[in-house]
Amino acid sequence: MNSETFTQICHAAYYDNSPDAATILNALDKASAQNGEYVLVVGNVQGLNAALLAFGVVQDTVVLGPVTAYRSLLDIKNKKRQEWHAWTQKRLLDNFHQHLSTSMDKKATKINLDEAKHKLDVFLIKYHGSVAVQSLLAGLCTFLDMQCWHHHMTVQWQVSDTAFTQAGDDAFMQSILDIMIHVLGMTYLSTDIESGELVEHRVWRYTADRTRFRLLFSLSTHFRKTWRRGHRATGTFLVVQTPWYSLDTKGLGMMDKLHILVLKHIWYVYKLLY
Repeated sequence: MNSETFTQICHAAYYDNSPDAATILNALDKASAQNGEYVLVVGNVQGLNAALLAFGVVQDTVVLGPVTAYRSLLDIKNKKRQEWHAWTQKRLLDNFHQHLSTSMDKKATKINLDEAKHKLDVFLIKYHGSVAVQSLLAGLCTFLDMQCWHHHMTVQWQVSDTAFTQAGDDAFMQSILDIMIHVLGMTYLSTDIESGELVEHRVWRYTADRTRFRLLFSLSTHFRKTWRRGHRATGTFLVVQTPWYSLDTKGLGMMDKLHILVLKHIWYVYKLLY
């Protein structure tokens, strides 16, 4: 089997999800030495299509040649897999950026506490059992807790875009962005985009929405009660001395500040209980 032929097999396995090509790649790791040559045993080849049969399959085996040829094929496989991983990550990031752009462009609507809790419940019930999302949810929960505690400051959550793409599929990315932007009232400050390169990190913060901020205390408590943490939080956190409400030119009135202070103490009691 020559290198060009094997490259085609690798491409079919990784990019086209060909079960026939995958059969050969899976068997490659189990190749054995027979009479000085490595032999790839692919088992039942009746399902292999004509193209793969032309690649060198003889009955249920493929003769790979001496050990040098075998190692050469392994190198081709590993290189093709690395290329596929990079291509997949680029595709996922493109999808994430599209979902993010759509969510940011979506007109904000007023939401009451019951509606917010319901949306949060639906999201957590659907994804709380997924191991992949736990660290990202831990980061989001930590952000909520810190912003409630530092209610007179601005908390920033720096997290990579790949944390979202690695946590779930397109549906998950859409859901968590909807929760962050339209339920929790978050936005992002800046990115590390340079000359069209992929974003490494994005800095998220709470928006200057006084009404929604009052919901944040209840939602943080609800999040804590609904989702039991136990995983390391994704991202890094920074407390900025600038009050979040100074980002709103209207600022906060005395009653707003008093209301938030009362909510903070109620939230702290719940935090101790849960």
